[in-house]
Amino acid sequence: MTSGKHLKARIRARMARTGERYSTARRHVAGAAEPAPTDHGWTLRGGTHPDSANIANVLAHTGVPGLSEAMVLGVGGGLGAGYILWEFKEHGYTHLTLGYRYRWNYIDWTARTLDRLGATARVHATSGAKGAATELTASLAAGRPAIVWPDRQLIGYWQLPPHIDGFGGHPVVVYADTGDAVRVDDRNLAPLTVARSTLDTARGGCRRTRTISCRSKPRPPPRTSHRSCARASPTASRTWARSRRPSRCRPGASGRGW
Repeated sequence: MTSGKHLKARIRARMARTGERYSTARRHVAGAAEPAPTDHGWTLRGGTHPDSANIANVLAHTGVPGLSEAMVLGVGGGLGAGYILWEFKEHGYTHLTLGYRYRWNYIDWTARTLDRLGATARVHATSGAKGAATELTASLAAGRPAIVWPDRQLIGYWQLPPHIDGFGGHPVVVYADTGDAVRVDDRNLAPLTVARSTLDTARGGCRRTRTISCRSKPRPPPRTSHRSCARASPTASRTWARSRRPSRCRPGASGRGW
């Protein structure tokens, strides 16, 4: 087997183990021999999970290197479990959504996790497409990449069928304005260009539009001992257990989760 075939075998083994895309797994396996590409001052680091990858990549851009997605997930509350069963009787359609992260069905997870990490972030929420577009333009003009939530079907590059329109989407990072288009980081390892009008339309496809931008790197955590953390953990765990409640679902849906 040639060295190229050996490399592909290792990459595919990592893909099977981690669920990463081929390009992301290749960069991890190849290591320093293939440095992460940069575009408009932004480093395309890839990622596995959009929510945790966005935070790790944005904070790395502000000068916090080495923050893994696993660490971000842990700080954000760790794993969870729940489901929502959408039943549209008028259309004879049923859709089951599963979630396996704490607050998986709440859009505030990113802002809460950034706050837990000590990052200074601006959160702009609006139901109007014009206000959302203005906020994004201002953020990019100030040199601050922004985390936004576009509809996956309307954004275009996923090549999803029309009937998926309105199903929402996951957050992505918009890091550069190129005039009539923007550069988007959706865990890709090569520059991804989206027409600005397409992005604005895709963001308008979500019920409530959010724009999150980090203004500064996280403040250093307070110094404490492992012993004090261990002593506080049981109390915190009991408080969390008592506070668990079934998740609220939108009309026409049933579900449960934490």
